[in-house]
Amino acid sequence: MLAFDKYDHISTLRRSCKYKQQIEAGEYTFEELARTESDCSSAHSGGDLNFFSRGQMQKPFEDAAFKLEIGEMCGPVYTDSGIHLIKRIA
Repeated sequence: MLAFDKYDHISTLRRSCKYKQQIEAGEYTFEELARTESDCSSAHSGGDLNFFSRGQMQKPFEDAAFKLEIGEMCGPVYTDSGIHLIKRIA
């Protein structure tokens, strides 16, 4: 997650898209970039949020996450917290 309060929205979106391209190209894994670039408290665990059920996350994040198949990634997803790339691992 890239927080809006640290960067302006346009540069945050550009960074998010750049990270997604780097992951898709195999330059980095999702977990590597989450550890080094994420503003979320889950950065230390490679972006792993553990299991969550409906109603626990902000709706745009939740809607995107529950549409994914295991191993799929999506984003950028906008929430009040910032811009997210989401990868489903289980």
